[in-house]
Amino acid sequence: MTAVRTPPTRRIPVAILGATGAVGQTFIRCLRDHPWFEITELAASERSAGKTYREAARWLEGQLPDSVADRVVLPCDPDKLSAPIVFYDDTDTTALQDLALGDGTRLDAVITSSTTAQGYADEGNPVKTVGDPVFYEPLSAAIDKSSQLDPTSLAKAADTIVADMHEDGTLSKLSKKWYDGLDLTTQQ
Repeated sequence: MTAVRTPPTRRIPVAILGATGAVGQTFIRCLRDHPWFEITELAASERSAGKTYREAARWLEGQLPDSVADRVVLPCDPDKLSAPIVFYDDTDTTALQDLALGDGTRLDAVITSSTTAQGYADEGNPVKTVGDPVFYEPLSAAIDKSSQLDPTSLAKAADTIVADMHEDGTLSKLSKKWYDGLDLTTQQ
């Protein structure tokens, strides 16, 4: 039996550090209508602090949400924020290092890829993975479209090779070998 999780009666306040950047904006898009979380604080660099979000951010995708447009951007200091959950635009490794400080010193939890978290824990760091993955993320290879050489044939060759490896089971075997028996090649 699968337990059905219902949202809390009151949404959990969250702060977003690095809110004006591309990753911060992604957090805003993902969280603005989330049933569990409410964006209560936006923080960014000194250049943006003190301005409204509308003034500070160059919104990159779609329409700037009204729910954040007129909020005043705070200085990017996690120790001065009141929200119990903070999302920030930094590397997964930095987030895991902050988590490893322990006892909620900087963070209480990190959402990252299972392979990144497991690798960090396997290096002897004091973190552990709990629960099922929140999401699965498809990975891809990037090709420079601005290259002077036409990348079309390279892209087609790479697509063919990966498709063949997927079909003959090579990708599954590699995944199981390098990720403790997990087959990360299947859609979850």
